[in-house]
Formats: sequence, structure tokens, C-alpha cells
Amino acid sequence: MITGSMLPKGEPMNPYQSPVSPSGHGGDVAHTAGGLRDPRGFGYLALAAITAQIAINAVQLTVPLDEESAATLTACHVVAWVLSAVFFLIWKRRCVLNVRRINPHLGLTAGWAVGCYFIPFVQWVAPAMVMRTVIGETFRRKPQGFLMVIAVVWWGAYMLRSLLMRLITNSHEITVVWSVASVISWLAALILVIRIGSRQAVLRRSHSAMVERPILVALDSRSGDGRPRN
Repeated sequence: MITGSMLPKGEPMNPYQSPVSPSGHGGDVAHTAGGLRDPRGFGYLALAAITAQIAINAVQLTVPLDEESAATLTACHVVAWVLSAVFFLIWKRRCVLNVRRINPHLGLTAGWAVGCYFIPFVQWVAPAMVMRTVIGETFRRKPQGFLMVIAVVWWGAYMLRSLLMRLITNSHEITVVWSVASVISWLAALILVIRIGSRQAVLRRSHSAMVERPILVALDSRSGDGRPRN
């Protein structure tokens, strides 16, 4: 028997939509308290800030600049870097909160997802591991092996870029490697943000729809004396 007791007040029941089990679980998303939140807005802001960094770097490396122009571009680069870090960490935190709603038993926390970036030595590996966990939980029934590789490439290129930034040198070779690492890290981040954000947005819609779906309740077909009803 199908009952509409779980429908929002005033909402008509759709008899053509497949029901969910009485436990409220269905599909890829567990029915937990609170819905999933769309992470794409902050992800796109982070990508825009990272793109601004890449563009400023390209200008600095290819265009002769006077002292004042160089100082202005450097300041703009710092602002873009700070904004990209803030937006990206907010995006990642929201993604982790979503996967914790998908899998309430997940050991990963939003605090660790952000804090691991600031712990010496741990920051070399942990951010990539967190990203791989987010990918695994977001695409639970849709294996995305290549995204796991992209996560490692993203963080490896970013760490190489960060290391080369600390080398104060005029070496053309180091500058070229640094530029290539920056572009690779940006492209990998672009893929991760778009794919993970899009998938979690789909799961968010599925999670919201479950509240509006009728519940399938199994009723005993026998009468009170144990005999089948007519």
C-alpha cells in the first residue's frame, strides 16, 4: 500500500513516482537530517580567482613592465591568491559536509578537510587523500577512476608550484617548470570542481525529492484469525 503521509502539507501525491522504503533510504543518498547543499557557487568563484592568478602570471612573464605596473600586478596576484584559497576551502568544506550526509558513518570531518592544509608535512599528502575520499563518496555507484588520478595530479602540481615559488632565482628553466605546474594544477582543479559540483548537485535534487515521494508500506494480508482475507 502506498501512503502519502510523508508528503509536505498541501502537496499532491504523484502516483507515478516510484516509492521509497519505509526507512527513508534510497538511491545514492541517505535520508539524514538536513539536505545537501549545492557547492558549485563557491567552486566557480575559486576557479575564477585561480584563472585570474594564471592570467596575471602570464602577463608578468611575457610583458615588460615598469616598476609601478609590476607592483600593481603583484598586489592583484596576492588578492587573487587569497580569494582562491578562501573560496576553494569553503567549496571543499561544503563537499565534505555533503558526503557526510550521504554516508553518516564516514570518518572524515569538514574541520580536517580544511585544517590539513595548514599542518606541516601532513599538508604534503592529506589534501589529496581528502579529495579522493570526496570523489569516492560522491560517485559511489558511478566509479570515476580517472578523477582519483586527477586529484593526485592536482595536488602534486600545486605542491611543485609552491616549492618553486620559494626558490628566488632568475633561472628560465625553473620559471618554465613553475608555469607549467601552475597550468596543470589549474586544469586539474577545473575538472574536479566541475565534476564533483555537478554530481553533488544531482544528488542534492535526489535527496530533496525523497521527502516528497510516497512511502511503500507492507500490510499483512491476513485477517485477525490468521486466515487470508477475501
